[in-house]
Amino acid sequence: MSCISFEGKLENVFDLLQGQITADLKKLENTDFILSCLCNEKGYILCDFLVTLSKKNNFQIMIKKSLSDAFESEILKFLPFYNLSIVKEQIDLVFVFNNSPLLKNRIFSKNGLGLAVTKKEGRFETLDEKQAQINLSLMSFFNFTNATSKKRPHDVGFNKTHVSFDKGCFRGQEIIARTNYLSKSSKQIFPIFLDFDEFLDPKYKELQRNQVDDGYILLVSEKIN
Repeated sequence: MSCISFEGKLENVFDLLQGQITADLKKLENTDFILSCLCNEKGYILCDFLVTLSKKNNFQIMIKKSLSDAFESEILKFLPFYNLSIVKEQIDLVFVFNNSPLLKNRIFSKNGLGLAVTKKEGRFETLDEKQAQINLSLMSFFNFTNATSKKRPHDVGFNKTHVSFDKGCFRGQEIIARTNYLSKSSKQIFPIFLDFDEFLDPKYKELQRNQVDDGYILLVSEKIN
């Protein structure tokens, strides 16, 4: 992953990020990582990421390499107003599935399964990409990968995990808040457990994607014991 940090006064970094990203940085007082995203003025997600406060007391953005350019291009134009500059490096993060609700590095939980993050490698059982995506899907956790896709936080469940509706203004806040308080939820991502084997055939995934008007299957997998 890419790690984006800032050179300059900490209060200036706070003011910049607090007015741009969807999460409330004050939550880092009680946890090691928070989920957030950056939206455009129309409330569409440009990228999602993790935010943490390093031991050097500097805010850091942990973001997929494929989305880091989208974040940089949006945030660079504001840096001169805050006397800040960007420092970018690569970092390895370990994502851990667990069932412990007390970890400070736990960023998401649902259906009895939690997702935590650590910067240090440990004795963890590793999962391949498909297995990891299965676990994320069972938690109804949307894995955002496309900076050009037109999705608002409510479309992918980010309104419950990535957005603070109490912190005040941020980019896209007016439309996102209006959707939250005045609109009916029309889209959700949730796991469906089926007993028949036909859905394990990959062709059914594409078939459902083309035929179902109200939604489509994101992932098909065999049962996990």
